[in-house]
Order: sequence, then structure tokens, then C-alpha cells
Amino acid sequence: MRKRLGFLLLAAAVLVGAVLRFPRLDRRPMHTDEAVQAAKTGVLLETGRYIYDPAEYHGPTLPLLGALGLRMAGVRRLADATETELRMTPVVFGLGLILLAAGFAGLLGVRAALAAAFLLACSPVFVFYSRYYIHETLFVFFTGAFLLAFERYWRSPRMAWAMAVGVSFGLLCATKETWVFEAVALVLAFIGTRLWGRWRREPRTSAPEFLHPGRLGAAALAAGLVAAVLFSDFFVNPRGIADSFRAFPHYTSRSSATLHALAPLVFLLRPPVRQSVPAGADLERRHHPRILARRGLGRLFQQILQ
Repeated sequence: MRKRLGFLLLAAAVLVGAVLRFPRLDRRPMHTDEAVQAAKTGVLLETGRYIYDPAEYHGPTLPLLGALGLRMAGVRRLADATETELRMTPVVFGLGLILLAAGFAGLLGVRAALAAAFLLACSPVFVFYSRYYIHETLFVFFTGAFLLAFERYWRSPRMAWAMAVGVSFGLLCATKETWVFEAVALVLAFIGTRLWGRWRREPRTSAPEFLHPGRLGAAALAAGLVAAVLFSDFFVNPRGIADSFRAFPHYTSRSSATLHALAPLVFLLRPPVRQSVPAGADLERRHHPRILARRGLGRLFQQILQ
């Protein structure tokens, strides 16, 4: 009875997500980012070739899956595709993300997993990006798939789960170059969780089984093979594999440029330089932009806390 109720509630969450995601997909004009990705998808759709660009456009999963979806809809030219047909790909993966939440019932409990499913279904941010033809929804979906597979492998270190970890991680890498930041965050979270578990004296998983070199090697091989197949367009363009590594210096330099945009924030947080000022200049110092900005932020936080 409880399982049936759980399935019904999960189906209700998916239904709510579908009602919020499917209608009027063609009403909003294509954003520039969407148009660029649609153009890349169109080249693949019409020529059957995909060439990874390490400087722009991110990974191959979106154009590959987008072109597959268009072909399934009977579209053979980008000029014949509609906004609805293009945006159907992130919609499907957005709904898949709701289903993924149910997979964590063993870890979080059924109630928490169903609550997460309903929150994902109704979240304005997830609804918006699920109707947006860019990589983000696929990136989050493959992240969730990786975490779910890793959690299952953690509880039951079997070859099938190890392969699932590798495949999902390979798809994650082939979606967007920012997987590196996510990998660092996941490693730090894993270490922190293990330390927290030791402090609370929680039962440990057998390290020899979890760290079995054969299963870990299979996971790494699966991840590398999936990423290599997609970046090289199924080995038609082997250079795509090397280009996937050449992308990191480019995006690193772009990130460095982004840090300069934070200069105004640093300006606000830096303490004012104490200088000897002439008598009567106290009024000018009190109206220094940094001091005025701090006062404004302080009053804003006071209002929030009240």
C-alpha cells in the first residue's frame, strides 16, 4: 500500500512538472545562447558531423541529443524546426530530474525524496531552465545521475554500479567544461562527510570493497570512453578528444577575466584608508561612497533580520 502511494505521489510530481514545462514552449523568443546552440544542432542535423570547439559552445551532449530529438520528430533541416521541438530536449531531462529524486529514497527516506521531487517539479528556476535550450538542465541531470549511481555503489560495491558511475560522469564531462569545479566540490564534500562520520562514529563502508581496483578501473574506463566517443563524434573527429583538454586553458583565462568584474565588491569590502585630512573635511569623509554603501548594506540586513 505504501509503495503504491509512493508511486502515485511520484507520478503526481511528474505530472505537475509536465504541466509547468510543456505548454507554450514557442511563446518566448529564442535567447541568443539558445540560438547559438540551435545553430550548432542544425549543422549536426543537416551534415551528420559534429566538431567540438574548445573555445566556445560547450560540450556535445546537447547538440547530439537535440539533433536526435529533431530526427525523431521528423525534422531534417533546422529551418523546419520549431522552438517547441528544440526545447523538448531540456524539458525531457527536466522531468527526468524529478524521477531521479525518487532514487534517493533509500538515502533520504521516502518522504524527503518525494518532497524533493515536488520541489524540483515546482521550482521556478528548474521550470525556467527546463524550457531553455542550453546545457544547464542536462548538466544538472547528469550530476544527479552520477550522485545516485555513486550512492548505490557506496552501499553495494558492484561492477554494474561502478559502470553506472563511470558512464554518468563521462556524460557530465561531455556536457560542460565546468565539471572540473563540480568534481572539486564533490571531492571536498566526500572528504568532509567522511570526517563528519568518523567524528560521529558512524559505521564505515568496507574500504577494500569500495576501493576495489578492478571496479574503479572499469568506472574510469567507462567515463573516459563515453567522453571520448562524444567529443570525437564517435571517433570521426579524433582531434575532439585532444580539444577537450585544450578547452581548460581557455576557460581558465575567461574565469580570470571574470574575477576582475568583482573589483567593485572588493572595493566595498576593503576598509577605508586612514589618512590625515584637513579640519572640516569630516563631512566629506562620512559621505565617502564606500562608507555610504556599507551603511546601506547594514540597514538592508537589519530589515531582513527584523
